[in-house]
Amino acid sequence: MKVLGIALFMFVTIMSMTLGFDLIIGVDVALESFSPIYVMETFELMVTLVFLLSLLVTPVLSFLRKRRKE
Repeated sequence: MKVLGIALFMFVTIMSMTLGFDLIIGVDVALESFSPIYVMETFELMVTLVFLLSLLVTPVLSFLRKRRKE
């Protein structure tokens, strides 16, 4: 649970910094910032999916192992 909380905190912090920088340099935030998946290449989508799965699979496997021991 702690790992997911830290990951969520890092995500929110990085996204707020990115949106802040975009506002400072004058990028249209509604158009550019909220549609990154539409412009990703296939390899970038695969890397993003692997990263998200690695964040989710590790805690789930740990939970299942602890549950089997009980």
